[in-house]
Amino acid sequence: MQTQPTTTPITVSKSGVCVVDGYGIRVHLERGRLVVCDGVGPLR
Repeated sequence: MQTQPTTTPITVSKSGVCVVDGYGIRVHLERGRLVVCDGVGPLR
């Protein structure tokens, strides 16, 4: 099962800081875009 990407806008502070919290978090760049993945397993 493949998950569908979510393009929900996030709020970033004026200083450019964004905090991501949780288990199994992955943060990386893909084709010039920031990608944040949460959790592990089929149910996220």
